[in-house]
Amino acid sequence: MGASTSLNNPIDPTSPTNSAHGSPLGQPPSAPPPSRPRQSSSGGLGQTGLLVGTFVVTLAVLTGAFFGLQQLSGSGTGTPPSPAASAIPTAPVATATPRVTARAATPIATPAPASASPEPTASPTATTSPQPTAGGTPGARPTPGRGGSLPPSGSTGNIDVIVLGSQYVASVVPSNGKVTAGTGGSVTMTLDRSVSNEIELDYELPPDRIPAGFTITSMNVRICGSASGDFWEAYGPPGSDPTEYEVIQPASDGCWHFTGAPGPDTTVKAFVHLATTMTITRVEYTVTVTR
Repeated sequence: MGASTSLNNPIDPTSPTNSAHGSPLGQPPSAPPPSRPRQSSSGGLGQTGLLVGTFVVTLAVLTGAFFGLQQLSGSGTGTPPSPAASAIPTAPVATATPRVTARAATPIATPAPASASPEPTASPTATTSPQPTAGGTPGARPTPGRGGSLPPSGSTGNIDVIVLGSQYVASVVPSNGKVTAGTGGSVTMTLDRSVSNEIELDYELPPDRIPAGFTITSMNVRICGSASGDFWEAYGPPGSDPTEYEVIQPASDGCWHFTGAPGPDTTVKAFVHLATTMTITRVEYTVTVTR
């Protein structure tokens, strides 16, 4: 008897629960727990698509900006130089070659003689004018002066001859002295005290001024010029009166006079010593000759 059996099992009042919902006895039944809202599958896919689209757009923007920058930087370096820019290196290359060649040629041609010319100054003859021969070839040749004339054959007569100061036949010029040419065939001797030396110039009557077959019987000589400084000397031909002048100015006519030399030696000399300057303009010979 199944129905009676259920009746015979009443609900135990002491049982913790007496309802189908498991509420404690004597308490109202508890409300069912709230259900969590369920996300629909369509809403989740929408959010995912939005994120993917945003990423794609951002990536496209960054990619476009990157390639844009690449194109801008490539336009500054990859483009060929303009004609104006390429002309800048070309013009100096074309013009530099002749300039360098011209400048290199100038020092080769000019300095060589300039460095060579001062070397001979230490020798005594380097500062003098060209040395004359025995006939007095430098400058004008000695010529008759003062109206002298050759004597007729078999008689005696006078010959006047002028020898220029630059027509000396011998010289001694030390390293601390010099002989310089002046106007009108004159020369000037200049010496200093740095070395104890002297300058000497010698003059002679050119032998070709004496006619063939004639000999010198006497002569008068005048050494013309000026002098100043410490010490100078003028010597006449051997046997003249006087023989020499030392530190004496010339006569009023500008000459040192020597008379009565017997010949045939016609040599006259001029010296300077210490710090002295002496100028010789000419040497005048008046020679008495006979056959």
